[in-house]
Amino acid sequence: MSQSAAFKMAILQAVITMSSLLAVGFYGVFKRYRWAYYFTLAWFVLCIGIILKSVNALDLLLTNFVTAYGAQLGGVLEVMLLAFALADRINIERAEKLEAMSLALLASGEQ
Repeated sequence: MSQSAAFKMAILQAVITMSSLLAVGFYGVFKRYRWAYYFTLAWFVLCIGIILKSVNALDLLLTNFVTAYGAQLGGVLEVMLLAFALADRINIERAEKLEAMSLALLASGEQ
């Protein structure tokens, strides 16, 4: 297999993967799952960063900080958004646990 064919296959695989991840995220947003908003925004930011970097590599955009480091900036923002999603999930579970404990205490006090 030539280097050109391998490069095209890698790009195709990346496009399919990113499209699939965004489709799952938009489905979650449509169903109004709280996690889906973070997930979709995180992947969207990464995709935009990669697109900016790719278009810059093809000399279709002027080189500036955002186009030169688009993929890295997108990756950093993606990690930050996913960290916020994890923190949100931890806070939700903590609140649910406290609510369950208070309900259990109320139920045991009524007996």
